[in-house]
Amino acid sequence: MGSVTELKFKNYILLWSKNHLFSNDGMGLFQPNDKKFLTRECPYGTDGKYPIFSKKLSALKDRLDLLGHTLYRAEMAIKESIHEDISLEEFIKVLSFINFDTEDTELDYELDFKPTKDSMRYENLWELGGFILKAPKAIEILKKYQAEDDYLQDRTVLDPLLILRCLAEIEKHSESDLVWEYYDLVLGGWIEEKDIQIREETPQFLILTEGKTDTDIIKKSLQSFRPDISDLFFFADTENHPFGGTNDIAKFMKGLIDIKYQVKAIVVLDNDLAGNDALKKIKQYNSPLNFAVLTLPEYEDFSSMETIGTNGNETMDINGKAVAIECFLDLSSIEEDTLIRWTNWDEKNKKYHGRFDNRIKNALKTKFDESYQSGFKNYDTKKLEFLINYILEKAIKLNKT
Repeated sequence: MGSVTELKFKNYILLWSKNHLFSNDGMGLFQPNDKKFLTRECPYGTDGKYPIFSKKLSALKDRLDLLGHTLYRAEMAIKESIHEDISLEEFIKVLSFINFDTEDTELDYELDFKPTKDSMRYENLWELGGFILKAPKAIEILKKYQAEDDYLQDRTVLDPLLILRCLAEIEKHSESDLVWEYYDLVLGGWIEEKDIQIREETPQFLILTEGKTDTDIIKKSLQSFRPDISDLFFFADTENHPFGGTNDIAKFMKGLIDIKYQVKAIVVLDNDLAGNDALKKIKQYNSPLNFAVLTLPEYEDFSSMETIGTNGNETMDINGKAVAIECFLDLSSIEEDTLIRWTNWDEKNKKYHGRFDNRIKNALKTKFDESYQSGFKNYDTKKLEFLINYILEKAIKLNKT
């Protein structure tokens, strides 16, 4: 009979193969800590510990998006596979009517696919077809988009990973697991355990920052707050090859554009006068669709920051004028007054440059590093989490192009 490996959600098999692996890395969906062990009866004298990889759908949404399996692409594929007028929302509703715990959904090709007035074909939806035929409300929606002699097998096959992304939108499924079972191939002698190479995924996005402090803070924040997707990002080596300023970043970006660099790249600049000037300059280069150039985001707290300058102490809005990465750290973590100091006059912008003094920057970074080591106990991370979500949003947007 042979041995089978399956990628499945409940009883719905998205991908499978017999006597060989359809993927040795789980399609990039899993990470090393997703390996779990089931207790079940196994042949060949095993101890009953049956390894699988599993991940909750709620933890897969952003990962699927970052790997390119976005709702944007899902909607285009659904229209191509089913009908140009069906909406993404309707297809998700179709999925919501399906009971994925249903058993015995294997399609009877003689009965279910007999081309009669009242029958429908779901061959291009793969294993999903059998579940649809047992969900009358799902059929009711799909029938609106099918002519009497129009069968879905004549259309493009719908990518099961795009179906999975749609499933992740359904709240009742958010805590259910996607499971990859592969061990039957090991027990059957078709592969060895070492052939399964779940590791940190090949990074998809390059992040460029103004300096090593920015890089270190963003990298550690990704690892801490979003370990489920942190392996999809890598950083330019600003430790050994620091940029000399925003002009250097602009030149570097121009070089990447000229050589037609294909990796998706996200440039994160300070949201100050220099950073915004660099942003305007880089945008003049007509950046390709795989590049996103942005400044640090505006944040409500930054609209009323304590500053000091020629007029003495003032509470001012520093968004767009003096926002650096240190502003996203826990300012209450140090005893010193965290004042933004207005320094050099920028004749071009008719404004003063603003920044924290170096001793304030160093103190904030030291506390950040200490808190990182302790898992951020007693440390306010809400601004850092906001920043990470902002960068993720920009990364996912790149996959819509």
